[in-house]
Amino acid sequence: METVWHFLAKNLKQDGRAVLITVVESIGSAPGRLGFKMALSATGGQFGTIGGGIMEFNLAQQWRASKLDEPNQLLQRIHQARAPEQERSGLICAGSQRLAVANLGPEDLDAVSALANAERTRKAQCFQLSQAGLSLIAKQTGPPELALTSATEWRYRETAGRPDMVYIIGGGHVGLAVSRALAPLDMRVVVCDHRTDVATITENRWADEILITPYEKLDELVEEGDHVYVVIVTTAMPFDAESLYRVIGKDLRYIGLMGAHAKLTRIFETLKKRGINPALFDKVRAPIGLLTHNHTPAEIGISVAAQIIQVRNA
Repeated sequence: METVWHFLAKNLKQDGRAVLITVVESIGSAPGRLGFKMALSATGGQFGTIGGGIMEFNLAQQWRASKLDEPNQLLQRIHQARAPEQERSGLICAGSQRLAVANLGPEDLDAVSALANAERTRKAQCFQLSQAGLSLIAKQTGPPELALTSATEWRYRETAGRPDMVYIIGGGHVGLAVSRALAPLDMRVVVCDHRTDVATITENRWADEILITPYEKLDELVEEGDHVYVVIVTTAMPFDAESLYRVIGKDLRYIGLMGAHAKLTRIFETLKKRGINPALFDKVRAPIGLLTHNHTPAEIGISVAAQIIQVRNA
């Protein structure tokens, strides 16, 4: 899948110039969320989004007209009709966002290529945007960060190559439906199941990876971090209990467990007997999903995806 870094690397090789516009701050009802990116090529190409609408159109036109030679700068865009004219975005959704605009040239190709490779290999690489341009820096942890020193001095740091990951434990009908619902969300989806001969696994073309593994091995396979989500939707209560036992102590952004209240109570009692601190049960979203009274796998899949979106954007 092409990303903004792949687009930039390709166009820098071909034309030597490109522009990267990044949302480095998003407040209120701004359509462009933190980390959104739009790239412009010297030949009129465009990739990605910073929120769309007239704001995005005007910025693209402005930088194309300047022949991509404007200095790097930080722009404030306020989505209100009464905002100062130079900061008015043309939108009226009442929020605001800051945009880092970086003009890239041949000297940036190595850094852009390294970031494209980081996303391809999923090996984290931190980068910095500032009034001085784009640079690679030592790996950092934590969310994207904007620091303002003065009106003209600023820096924004973010890590490429570390996509949000969803581990779906259970490759049955619900696991397939969750994979399908998550597919458009730019998240890496990994399905884990102990079976090899199940049609819903072999037919799953939405997951990025399928791991056939005993559930007892999940503690070795599931990564930790605030970018990791775990969805437990196996075929039987013992498998659910084993899966939860293996991941509940990990540092994860989200753990969801499918099941009715009676089943969930039995699972929690089983884990207590195995030595799990009951305080950890507060981490588990159970019953899983944002909506209630779901019946079909498709409804459950949409409900789980909606809850992950809610947690992701909180």
